[in-house]
Amino acid sequence: MIERTNAGLKAARERGKNRGSPKEMTEKYLKIAPLVKASYESKNLPVEEIMKAFNIGSKTTFYKIIKS
Repeated sequence: MIERTNAGLKAARERGKNRGSPKEMTEKYLKIAPLVKASYESKNLPVEEIMKAFNIGSKTTFYKIIKS
């Protein structure tokens, strides 16, 4: 059973399918990062409102954008 599972995972990798979530930020977030950082550093809006304005789904993603 382990051999079949490993063979399936290997075949998926060869087709370009990788397990897990992507480790890098998407191009969308890279484009809006400077605007998000500026909004955050101005201290005029709460984090939740900045997230709504830029359509960011989670606080974890928001803070990853800030750190990038």
